Amino acid sequence: MVQAGRSGGYWRSVRDLPKRTPLRVKLITALLALVAVALLVISVAGIGILRNDLLGPFDTQLSANANTATVAVGHYLALGSQGSQPGEGVALDWIAAGKIHQIVQPTAGAFGSGGFGSNGFTPTRPMAGPELPTSSSWLAAHSGSFITVHAQQGGGRWRVLLQSAQFNTPTGTVSGTVALAVPVSSVYTTIGQLATIDFFVSVILLVGLLVIGFAVVRRSLRPLTDIEQTAGAIAAGDLSRRVPERDPRTEVGRLGRSLN
Repeated sequence: MVQAGRSGGYWRSVRDLPKRTPLRVKLITALLALVAVALLVISVAGIGILRNDLLGPFDTQLSANANTATVAVGHYLALGSQGSQPGEGVALDWIAAGKIHQIVQPTAGAFGSGGFGSNGFTPTRPMAGPELPTSSSWLAAHSGSFITVHAQQGGGRWRVLLQSAQFNTPTGTVSGTVALAVPVSSVYTTIGQLATIDFFVSVILLVGLLVIGFAVVRRSLRPLTDIEQTAGAIAAGDLSRRVPERDPRTEVGRLGRSLN
């Protein structure tokens, strides 16, 4: 019974909180909430549009090379090729029977030791390819669509086009999924930078709005404080007190005139 009483008192206190909250706090809180929602919507919409624009060329590149990738996988299976061929900035995998066969190993140019030339430039180095699930249900659900996945290591991102395919091999017909991928880490780095800028700008804007809003609301509600003090003095017996006259077109002005 005691526990139930405490619980009821707590929720009653929560329900009555708006009644105990000063008007200036309600106004400032409502203003900040509306601005915060507007900033969030603008940021999410802007980042979404930017993301689609930046990924568009990569999706076009994947679509243009989809048939070539399928042919390459067919040759790989027909010839029984082992190992992977290096590919500059592209990865090609064949996923079948719950296993990933790497057809084209992704590589990229980089500066580093062990290269050739006076500046030590290495034309190609291995890259961490896309991390792809091998579940048949997942592959079927994303077949024919563009998706973004994490790299196998290093925190990079890859844009992947998955295509279901069947091939005739010396051992029979095999079914699986062709995965053609290109790196898009730069896109998500740009998006992350924009999101960080949006966050800090929003925080600065909300803090500035809080300070300005508090000052404006406090000054706007100062006549109510005068009316409160005057009403208290009149209730105490000082009938000579009057509220300063204000514009009768405002609520505060009409209230002061009525009190006087």
